Amino acid sequence: MRVTSLSSSVRDATPQTLGRQTFAVTLQGSYGNMKRRIAELIERNPSVVVENVKLRRVLPSGDLQGEIVFSQLQAPGGEGAPGNR
Repeated sequence: MRVTSLSSSVRDATPQTLGRQTFAVTLQGSYGNMKRRIAELIERNPSVVVENVKLRRVLPSGDLQGEIVFSQLQAPGGEGAPGNR
């Protein structure tokens, strides 16, 4: 499995809302490998939320290209907040 692109953005927490670091990653590989990696990410990081998954077949290799958007939520002023890293 290969990472073909990665981008991220940050929205800081406020007293009323959770902070969020959002990642958009494009992977290329088999369905099984992508599914396993997403499952591992969620199991290891309970504050991660998968927001969107798009899959399409890449010809002629037969591999899949997956666009996955996930976010890590951050409590206001809590561990992982931009001022507390």
